[in-house]
This record gives sequence, structure tokens and C-alpha cells, in this order.
Amino acid sequence: MKINYPQLCFTRIAAFVLLTEAALAGASSSPNGDFGRGSSDHAKGYSATGNLTVSETTRTGSASIYSYRFKVAYSDGNWLLESDDDQLAAMGTGLSRHIAAGTDGKDVYIVATLSSESPSDGAKVRPAAPKGQYRVPFLDEPPKGFVPEPQGYVTTGSKPRFDENLQLLWFALLSGRYLQEHGVSDILPFWRLAEMNYYRVHLERCLEPPALPAIVNFVCPEYWYDNNHSPRAFSAPYQNGFIAGDYRVNGWTNFAGLRIPIDFEFRHIVTPKAVSQGGTNSEVTLQCRGRVTGISVLVTNATLPDPPANLTVTDYRFREEAFHIDSMHYKLPKDGWQRASSKMLSKRFAADLSKLPVRGHTPRVPRVVIVSIMLVITTVPIVWLILGQITKSKTNKN
Repeated sequence: MKINYPQLCFTRIAAFVLLTEAALAGASSSPNGDFGRGSSDHAKGYSATGNLTVSETTRTGSASIYSYRFKVAYSDGNWLLESDDDQLAAMGTGLSRHIAAGTDGKDVYIVATLSSESPSDGAKVRPAAPKGQYRVPFLDEPPKGFVPEPQGYVTTGSKPRFDENLQLLWFALLSGRYLQEHGVSDILPFWRLAEMNYYRVHLERCLEPPALPAIVNFVCPEYWYDNNHSPRAFSAPYQNGFIAGDYRVNGWTNFAGLRIPIDFEFRHIVTPKAVSQGGTNSEVTLQCRGRVTGISVLVTNATLPDPPANLTVTDYRFREEAFHIDSMHYKLPKDGWQRASSKMLSKRFAADLSKLPVRGHTPRVPRVVIVSIMLVITTVPIVWLILGQITKSKTNKN
């Protein structure tokens, strides 16, 4: 089973108001509950902590439940998201996952870490890496008995990629500015293998700042793709499409002039395997429920995740189609995260490209060579014919 592994590191959040679980229970019972004292002037930044529970059911009927513990911070378009989850531990790997991601408004910087906890004292241990170190901890399941070193990733844009549950947390608590500036054209449903530009997104946002999503429907259109990638019309009653996933906020709170969701959920709804043959029943195969347990005013700006020393980075900002390259790998320098305009990165990428041949490229043959070959091909038969006629003529004379 393929698994996503991002884990996003969270730093320095100054707290103004911290509330207990009991206070949240009182607030979450009402969609108009107050999570701390409201204000006519809304705070410029905020942070929140909470839990996300994910329940997933496969076509064969097997089910898995795992949880994320998260912290988020937001200020003026910048955000920082940290999560710890037990998805891998629930699969019997003995691993926990920590992800930290943040944006400066232009790019997203990620630190993903896998760790193993000793049953005796809970101390984190890291076995030695075998040869051929595992490089992508959030895309594939790691080898047993081995925990990869922390990995860094940089992607373009200001919204997270790779892990659908982290995208859901960002969408629920941090996406207000992004949706205002970019709309929903590149928002994908929060389940694996969701196709870009296939689902229609119907969005309703809260009118109060930070204008976070309130209701979202991911609508499957009136067609599906067969094995030949050709569109085929759905049978009734799905001839006009159907809702394949939905997001809802069940409870809001007013905090420092902000309207923050404290209870939200997302469902992936699929029709039976015979939907293309006229099936009518549907089932929920993925359900995510998020609850916020604490909110505070962010005194300082949200910062990028703090990278560990000697971090290996996969940077997706550097691409070259002619070489079939979609990223660049490097050790993060001591001065930390680098902008795409960094002279060091530009020189490194140019040096990497200079060492590689262009795949699929056929060197051009000089025109004079082509003309010469054509002359040889056309003149040899003529010369051969003339020589044959001369030889035949001499023979007849004799």
C-alpha cells in the first residue's frame, strides 16, 4: 500500500489565550460559540492546535483508523503547519511520522521525519541507514527495520502538496487568503488519485475574516473514463453527475474578531463498482473529522519550518523537460532555506545539467553529408548500368 509521508515542523508560537478541552466542548456545541473573547478589530495572526481522525474503508471491506495531532499558525498570507500522525504505526511498522511545512507566500518548504519509539521509555531511536538510502519518506513505505534520515522538500506556490490529510488541514484552517486570490481552480479532492480538472468544486466561504471554507462539494461530472481513457456517460440516476466528496464545518467560534472552525469533516463518497452499469447505492469510504482544541493570537509572524543540520533537500522548483528532470537534490547550506533565485542553487543546477546528455535527442547530421549520401545512392545504380552496357557492347563486337 502506497503511503504519503510529509511531516511539518512548527516553531515559536507565542500564546495569548489557551483554552482547555472542557472549554472547547462548551463552544463546539454551538456554531456561534465564543472561543475566547471576541474583538471588533480582528487579529492579524492566529495559531490553533487540535486533532484529525481519519477513518478509511477499502473496497474489500477492511477498515483503518488513524489520527493526526496538528498545530497551525497564520499571519498575512504566510502559514506554518506541523503534524504528528500514527498512520504508519497503525500498519504495524512501529514508525511515527512528523511533518513540518510552511510558506513565505511564494514557495512551500517541508521537513519530513520518520522515527521509531522504544516501547520501554518512548525514546526516539534511529537505526543505521543501509546502502542506497531511502530518499522519499512520504511517498512509499520504507524498508522494515530502517528509519530514513529527515528529508526536505521545496515546491512552488503557497499551498501544500503530497499528503491529502495535510492538504485538508491547510484547507480548513489556513486557506482563506489563497482562495481569495486563486479561487478553486487547482483545489483537488482530499483523497488519493484524485484527478486534476475532473471534479467540479462548489465552494461557500465564511463572510467573516479570515474567510475560510464553510461548505464544499466535489462533484463528479456526467461522464467517466474507461480503460482506453475515453469518456463514457453515466447511467441513470447519475446522468447529471453526483457528489463524490463533501466538506462541512459543524461548529465555528469567534476569536479576536476572527471566525475559526472548531469542528469540521470531509467525506469521500463513492458509488458502487457497477455505477457505470446503472448502480444506485453509494458508500462513504473515507471520513475525516477535525477538532480544534486551542486557539491563540499569533504575536510574531509565522515562520518557515526549522531545518535540521545536514538536511537533504529535493527541490521541485528546478525542472528541465529536455533532460526529463523534475527536481534537484542538494544538501541544505548552513544559512538555511534558499530562494529559487539563489546564486548557489542556480550554479548547482547548471552544473548538474552540464553533466547529463539530452535524453531522446538525436544529433543533427550535417546537410553536406546528407546530400553526399543521396548522390551516392542515386549515382551508383546509373554507373553500374552504364558499365554493364559497355561490357555487353564489347562482348557483342568480339
